[in-house]
Amino acid sequence: MRRLGGAPDGVRLAEAQAEAVELVGHVVARGRPAPEMSVRERLRHVFSYRDTRALVFIFLATQILDAGTTAYALQTGRFREGNPIFGSVVDAQPYLAYMAKLGIVFFVLITLLLLRLRWRMRRMVLGLFALVSLVAPVANLLRISGHL
Repeated sequence: MRRLGGAPDGVRLAEAQAEAVELVGHVVARGRPAPEMSVRERLRHVFSYRDTRALVFIFLATQILDAGTTAYALQTGRFREGNPIFGSVVDAQPYLAYMAKLGIVFFVLITLLLLRLRWRMRRMVLGLFALVSLVAPVANLLRISGHL
């Protein structure tokens, strides 16, 4: 029996677990995914959390609502695109502009999901992105209805 740092006789202190364990089909060492995971494995691991899936859905839904409400508002002819850089592209090629916007949204989302963040921090960051992205469609709907 090994006696360490003031442990009473007959009490063996637990040793730190050095080996990696398998969690949700992925190797995890000390509560974090192993660094040698591929991008696909990393995304599968991140999407294994229900709160992450919900926040990603909210973020994507609000971005699609933003594109849809903006397109509808511009078709009425009473509104113009507020972003001066994006406005000229929307006037020339609206479908291309909205596809580019959604492509940028997917790029930002994948980048956020691949960052090595602890799950609480990832949840806070995704929640903040989802909340901020909700502002545009709500503002568009209020402008269309004449309340703003």
